[in-house]
Amino acid sequence: MAPATRPATARRILFYAENFAPGSVAEELALWFAARGHAVEAVAAAGTRAGESAAWWSGEERHGIRITRCPRRRAALPGGIGEQLQHLSFALASAPALLGRARRFRPWLIVGVDPAGAALPTLLLAARRARASSWVHVSEERLLAVPLLGRVGHVSLAAVGAEARLAACGIAETRRLALPSWVDSRTIHPLPLSPLRDSLGIEPDSIVALYAGSLEDSQGVERMIAAARRLPANGAVVFVLAGRGACWPMLAAATHHLPLRLLPWPRAANLNALLALADIHVLPAGLAAPDPLFPARLAALLASGRPVVATGAVPPELAAAVLPMAADAEGLAAALVALAAQPEERGRRAAAARRAAQDYHDKERVFRALERALGLRPAPLMDAAAA
Repeated sequence: MAPATRPATARRILFYAENFAPGSVAEELALWFAARGHAVEAVAAAGTRAGESAAWWSGEERHGIRITRCPRRRAALPGGIGEQLQHLSFALASAPALLGRARRFRPWLIVGVDPAGAALPTLLLAARRARASSWVHVSEERLLAVPLLGRVGHVSLAAVGAEARLAACGIAETRRLALPSWVDSRTIHPLPLSPLRDSLGIEPDSIVALYAGSLEDSQGVERMIAAARRLPANGAVVFVLAGRGACWPMLAAATHHLPLRLLPWPRAANLNALLALADIHVLPAGLAAPDPLFPARLAALLASGRPVVATGAVPPELAAAVLPMAADAEGLAAALVALAAQPEERGRRAAAARRAAQDYHDKERVFRALERALGLRPAPLMDAAAA
C-alpha cells in the first residue's frame, strides 16, 4: 500500500516497535497512518521475518516507510528469562537509533507498540528531545503496570473492558485511550457456506459450534470436551476446534469418540473460510479473554456474521449478538442445543453480530477515532473521498 501525497496538515510519526513485520499491529498502524498522508518512519528489530539476520543494524524502505532495523538476542523459546533478555537486548541496541532518528526526523508523535519496560526510558527521552508527543499501544497479553507508563502522553488498549484495565495499571483518565478490538470488515465477512464443511465430513444439516484460537487450559478446552459429551448423539451439533497449543493431543484423542473435529490454525488468507464454517461461535473463557494466537478475536468473530455464545459479562452494544451462558459444561451444551434448535434466533443474532462489527469494531472507524483522539489532523481531501 503506497502512502498518499502528504497534505499540509500531515504530521511526522516515528514508530518504535520490536515486532514490525507483515501482520503485526505496529505495521498495520504505520501503514494506515501513512496512507492517511502522515510522514511515517520506524525503528524496529531485525530478524522479524523468516531468513532475516538479527545480528546487525540495517535500513530499509517498505511501502514508503523508512525502517531502521536494530539487532537483538533472540530467545530460543517464548517466555522466561530468554524472552526477557531478548527484549532487553533490543532496548539497548535500539536506544541510539531511536534517539538519532528522533533528532533527524523531528517527529510530532513517537509511538511505542508493545514496548518492554526497558524500552520506555528511551522512548520518553526521545520524545522529550524531539519535543514530540508520546503514545504507547499495548496488547492484552503485554499490558504493563510500570510507573513509567503513566508518564506517556497516551496509552491505548484494544479490548473488552479496556478502560478498567488501563485504570488498574495506574494510567490517568486523561491519558487513557480505550479502544474496541478492530477488524477489516471487508476481509472478514459473511460467507454462505465454508468449503471446509465437506472436508470434515459434517452433514449439511448439522450445526457447527466453532472455537478458534489457542488450545490451552486457560481458554476452557476441557470444558468444551465435557460439553461435547453432552451433545446429541445423532450429530445434530458438532464441535470444531481450530488452533494450536498444549491441549492438541488431548483433543485429538477426543475426536475418536465425540462429535468433535480438530483443525490446525489456518494461514491469514484462509481465516475467513474457517470462521464461515461456524453456525455458532463459542468463547468458553469469555469475551475479555486475551488470546495471543488470535488477536482481536471477538471483532473477527462478529465480522463473520455468526452468533457468539460466551461466558461472563456482555457489553450492552453486543447484547443482541452474544448469548451469555453458564460457566460450566452443562451450561455450554444447553446453550448450544437451544440455539441450534432456533434458526430464526440464530439469524437475528448473526445479523446483529455483523452490524456490531461494522458499527463498533471496523478498523477504519476505530483508527479514525484514534487519529482524532491523538490530535492528528486528518487529511480533508481523503476524508471527503472516503465519506
